[in-house]
Amino acid sequence: MPFTLLKRLRAVQLPLMVEDPEDIDKLAVLKATNLIEAEVPKMRRPSGPHRYDDAAVVLRVTERGRAPMRAACG
Repeated sequence: MPFTLLKRLRAVQLPLMVEDPEDIDKLAVLKATNLIEAEVPKMRRPSGPHRYDDAAVVLRVTERGRAPMRAACG
């Protein structure tokens, strides 16, 4: 789930390189909804472990990306 990944991103030092294709898919969703700033590689093929040309790089969690976490924490 993208929000689980978003929570993990808030706990690590950024920028962060991400190579797992499943996580890159989630990063694309988080980026499209302006919850993070990231460099997401182009998809080479629609499925499989090597569907991306390169790793993604997460630059930062945006203010909008921090809001769901603040709401969940009370």
